[in-house]
Amino acid sequence: MVAVIVSPSTISLLFAGGFRLPPIDGTPRFFYALSMPSERSIVNAISRRLKDRGVWHFKVHGSAYQRAGIPDIVGCCRGRFFAFEVKRPGEDPTKIQRYEMMRLAESGAIVGVARSVEDAEEKLKTILDI
Repeated sequence: MVAVIVSPSTISLLFAGGFRLPPIDGTPRFFYALSMPSERSIVNAISRRLKDRGVWHFKVHGSAYQRAGIPDIVGCCRGRFFAFEVKRPGEDPTKIQRYEMMRLAESGAIVGVARSVEDAEEKLKTILDI
């Protein structure tokens, strides 16, 4: 978790030009976003857990040279292909990401949106014997 103290002038600079985000549970969205884990930290935590369990996987680093919408983490465990789109809590996959996950699921892969290590383990529990 990150705690950042900023001055009112900094906040006014951030929201200059009419940029406004609605509050979440009464907390200004700017501060709420800073307190949530980053997508990178969630990916790293899931990757460490998979590595500890001996699961082959890798992080997909998107670029202009690859197909759009490919999930963030892909791998194979005990003969089953899996793919996770990692999102921060409260965020949802884009339309193209949902489409790619649907195509993977139709092909027999285990797919899902992982917002935490527990989400990823929940999707893999049938093949990980947890």
